[in-house]
Order: sequence, then structure tokens, then C-alpha cells
Amino acid sequence: MPKSIILFVLAEKPFAGVNGSGKHNNWSMSTDTGYNLLEPSKDPYASAQFITILCAVIKAVDDYQDLLRASVATAGNDHRLGGNEAPPAIVSMFLGDELTAILEALENDTHYNKK
Repeated sequence: MPKSIILFVLAEKPFAGVNGSGKHNNWSMSTDTGYNLLEPSKDPYASAQFITILCAVIKAVDDYQDLLRASVATAGNDHRLGGNEAPPAIVSMFLGDELTAILEALENDTHYNKK
């Protein structure tokens, strides 16, 4: 089994010349062989590794949101916002309908109806 390597690509969006809706810090986690730890299998509900890593990331964001916020707090970020953007003080995760349904089925010990 390959060693796990955490790779954080802390690149702000939008990039020069690339249209975007705002600034984001995008990152990924992969092994030393390039296997993406946040890539679900064809059946993420049955993928214990994916679900475990996903839950660990959710827990880490919840527990360390202040540290995450502090890591991106700059005068440029704090004062860049227009009226239609979320304030940078908000740290959030959006999983989408399918991953949310999978996690809810696991939490409630109910059957997951694959979408």
C-alpha cells in the first residue's frame, strides 16, 4: 500500500485570464503514486476508504475552521468583496445531493437509493 501524501494546492481563483466567480482555495489529497484520495469509486457508498477520508475532511474543517480562516485572512481577501459574494469569514463545504444522501443513509443506518 502506498504511503499517503497530502498535497495542498493553495492557489487563489480566479487565475489571470480565467473567468471565475470569486476566490477559492482549491486543494487535493493523493498518495505518493498519484492516487486521488478524494476520488469516489463507481459506488462511493461501498467505498470505505473514500467515505472515511471524506468524513475526516468534514470533521477537520468543522474542528479547525478558525485555523483555516486564519490561513487565508489577508487585507486583500477581507476587503475584496462586492455585495453578492460570501464573506471570507465563512468556511463551508458543499457535498452535493448524492454524497449528502450517502452520508445520511450511513448515519441513520438506512438503505441508500442510488441516484
